Amino acid sequence: MRRTVIFHPFFISIAPALALYALNALKLRIMDALPTIVFIPVITLGIWLLINKAIKHPRKSGALVSIYSALFFSFGIFPVMVSLANGFFHVDLAPWIYGNFILNSLILLAIWCLLFYIVWVVTVRSHSDFHLLTRFLNVVSVVLIATTGYQALRNFSIYHRISQLDLGVSIDQLDSSASLSSFPAINTSLPDIYYIILDGHGRSDIHREFFSYDDSNFIAELQQLGFYVAGESFANYGLTHLSLASSLNMVYLDEIIQQIGADTISYAPMDSLIQNNTTAEYLQNIGYTNVVFASEFSPDAPRPADIFISPPGILNAYQIELVNMTPLRIPLYKSLYDAHRAKIQYTFAKLPEIASNDQPTFTFVHILAPHPPFVFDANGNGVNPTREYNISDGSHFTDVLGKDEYTQGYLEQVQYIDKQTIILVKEILAKSDQAPIIILQGDHGPGSMFDFENLEKSFLPERMAILNAYYFPGQDNSQLYPAITPVNSFRLIMKQFLHAPLTLLPDETFYCTKIQPYNLIKITDRLR
Repeated sequence: MRRTVIFHPFFISIAPALALYALNALKLRIMDALPTIVFIPVITLGIWLLINKAIKHPRKSGALVSIYSALFFSFGIFPVMVSLANGFFHVDLAPWIYGNFILNSLILLAIWCLLFYIVWVVTVRSHSDFHLLTRFLNVVSVVLIATTGYQALRNFSIYHRISQLDLGVSIDQLDSSASLSSFPAINTSLPDIYYIILDGHGRSDIHREFFSYDDSNFIAELQQLGFYVAGESFANYGLTHLSLASSLNMVYLDEIIQQIGADTISYAPMDSLIQNNTTAEYLQNIGYTNVVFASEFSPDAPRPADIFISPPGILNAYQIELVNMTPLRIPLYKSLYDAHRAKIQYTFAKLPEIASNDQPTFTFVHILAPHPPFVFDANGNGVNPTREYNISDGSHFTDVLGKDEYTQGYLEQVQYIDKQTIILVKEILAKSDQAPIIILQGDHGPGSMFDFENLEKSFLPERMAILNAYYFPGQDNSQLYPAITPVNSFRLIMKQFLHAPLTLLPDETFYCTKIQPYNLIKITDRLR
């Protein structure tokens, strides 16, 4: 009998990770997933060798590894089944699955362990030579790899093609008179610039009205330190990708969307604009050192960055999603929340050290708070949500867990973030030899009443009204105004401090859905 080559354990173990990448390839960089996909076969080989050593039967041990891989990566499918039950049978099981994550996950784990045991007993005691099953599993594995691999390559090629489009906005394109050669020489020393994004940080009036949070002390402290707080500011876009792509390139996205098409669903164009943004590139060209702090928002690593600061041992968004597909989400869920909390604290602690750099610096910091997950109470004590790790916002949060949980979690976390922000800016100012430029800005507001897929179900002022505060050297705030929006932040700074002949744009706001991010609806008039 011709010997059957056993390769299905490797293909079947890789398939779920490859499928997850394929599903997210239009918004995910390949290097976020590739190391994990490559590492999985190594683990698979080790487990296969251990099982084969125990039962001394390569085909049986190979079958066990493949079946165990399928069970291992299907553990997270139960919440999907819950969603299907909700949708098709109108059976509301969500309170059971989300009500006590640990207890319910342990019950589910016990069922999975029983399945593991039954598979082991049946396989080990079987008198079959497993030739037929091996061939079958080989065929199945090839089909799995072929289908998921094709989809992954297809979506990767789309992402790569779009990300390679020449979408970059040069400083020359920002204004008809704004060419680099026309900029006057800068004879004075350059101030450090800090662009600090507090993700999801809303405006004071929204806090008071909808979260029962009077942040007047926070605003007053900022003003006493010399900040100008734009009390009528709105975000230009309600999604982080679009908001940062716009503010860092000092443009609205209309012309770029005309190039890529409004029906495009990939976030690759926005990733490219963030990573190769006009502001960082220009500042680097005139002598700035570009500093970027890592966050869980994957495009936050602009390629012009000279210094990239990241705490060690943090999983990326793809790896977290993969963990949530497996039983590892039970022991690791608390560790993931702890790591998220530690990253925020690390950023607050490390950021003031940039002021000691001898060169002028442009520092971009994206703090994923007060945005969910809500991991701090008002005093900074740790809070661990009793569910799998998730950073969902808006309707993706409230449809599962309810508006009340969002409101309470945001209320607690924003108070802590505000306290830390005051400490942060005081330390930056104290350590700076020369007065810096500091922008404190929400990329958008909170999302307790924001629907990612339905404009009419969204309460727009909550999502679009943002914190937008500026500290300028000499406290010369004469050109700032209450309704300034992020698209004009760096236009004004370039004009006032770097003598760039740039004009300010009209302050506009746009809504888009998560699945059609470039089908923009202008909502400025609804907000005024």
